[in-house]
Amino acid sequence: RVIDTRLNNKSQLAGFTKKTDFEYFLQQIGNIDYIHRLELAPS
Repeated sequence: RVIDTRLNNKSQLAGFTKKTDFEYFLQQIGNIDYIHRLELAPS
């Protein structure tokens, strides 16, 4: 399982790690779950 703690995971600067792309790649390549948790993001 990958827990994404980035505040902005949808910008073009994220490249292939944009939320929907990253979630897809993780699932297809390694059957890995993806979770986005803003409450864990550094402030």
